[in-house]
Amino acid sequence: MEQLIRLTKQKECSKCNICCRFPEEKPNLKPTGFKLIKNKEVFVCEAFDLKTGKCLKYSKRPLDCKIYPFAVARSPDKENIMLVLDNLCPAAKELNTNKKILKTKLTAKNPIEWEETFIPVKSLKNTGISNDLLNELTPSDILFFNSFLPGNSGLSAFSFAYHFTWEDFFKFYWKLIDDTLCVFAKDIDNTFMPVPPLSSSGRIVSAKVFERCFELMETQNKGKTESRIENIPKLQAQELEKAGFRTVKKDEEYLYKRKELEHLSGDKFKHIRWLINTFKKEKNYAFKKYSLKHLNGCADLLFKWLSEKREKAANDNESFLLKNVDKAHKRAFMNFEALGLEGRVLYSNDKLVAYTFGVPLGKNTFCVMFEVADHEVKGASQYIFMKMAGEFSRYKYFNTMGDEGIESLRANKMHYHPLKTIPEFIAYSKGK
Repeated sequence: MEQLIRLTKQKECSKCNICCRFPEEKPNLKPTGFKLIKNKEVFVCEAFDLKTGKCLKYSKRPLDCKIYPFAVARSPDKENIMLVLDNLCPAAKELNTNKKILKTKLTAKNPIEWEETFIPVKSLKNTGISNDLLNELTPSDILFFNSFLPGNSGLSAFSFAYHFTWEDFFKFYWKLIDDTLCVFAKDIDNTFMPVPPLSSSGRIVSAKVFERCFELMETQNKGKTESRIENIPKLQAQELEKAGFRTVKKDEEYLYKRKELEHLSGDKFKHIRWLINTFKKEKNYAFKKYSLKHLNGCADLLFKWLSEKREKAANDNESFLLKNVDKAHKRAFMNFEALGLEGRVLYSNDKLVAYTFGVPLGKNTFCVMFEVADHEVKGASQYIFMKMAGEFSRYKYFNTMGDEGIESLRANKMHYHPLKTIPEFIAYSKGK
């Protein structure tokens, strides 16, 4: 509890007009042991002085006041008692990125009901209840999601940004099953799992957890579509096959030694170096960290890039993959910080000619999720990729995701001589 107190800042609390005031007489977050007194349109705690903005009984305030903006609450599905963060608090945005709160120890006593503004932090206790309800996962839940990720996953799907850049098309949900985080995605037609169950302890997830996940998806899909779990690593897919699940290879992601991409030494990178040197003949070029002031330039470049790509699409698969890319990129432009993305842009002659966004995958790997460059500026793509590799020198490897079966994309990735490709699989339920 004391750790939670130290994380909140008194100067922020003194400016706040939220705490101690409530829109109703019996609110969920009512301070234990204190009455609320109506004052105009709100109900105010009897211990709160409206003139000074201070608590008159601060030293005797109850636990719920001491730990706010944190609270102990039942999860929406009632299956867990959670430590949560109330997003109404102005300090919540900063606190929600602080990993220290994951180490907080609180007893799961006197939980309150879930509020729409609550952000899950961690489970304190399983209630023993079991049902088919799913809990909504929102962009604010990044710390909760990340706390379940393996230290070195290698695959891009083991990142928050991989999923929530596509929030325009899917709604995401979560459920804790046997201490694993199970993430579900819903669109108009079906419910599926975009990533296998995640264990914060790093232990092997049992087949029973996968069976329960398929039961939940079948309840949602009602036989209209085939339930599936995507982006499963090879070793896990092999274990699932042994347990009777059907698995199919989905794609392969390309993994590189980061140092090689930064230095590009030797004959095998000769042509790439030539392209970079060609770009460096441009006047007034600059590689910069992305901020919202670059948004319009990125959006203009994206529109041009997509128009050209769609016109040159070799088949229906390429056309389909390009159909909604603009919304995913624009979400990255607008919400890069909330998604945990790192963005960089490249200018030449005061014009934005390339941009790239990526995200860490554990301690050793950085994943480049998006890269767009003006094809009329020769070498811009190669230059920004090289600079990105130098920028994130603390990582040993770079992942550039898969090629989606697009031959031209595969050829571009192979030009950089990957260390290896990492296969990923889709699993289907037993007996199908």
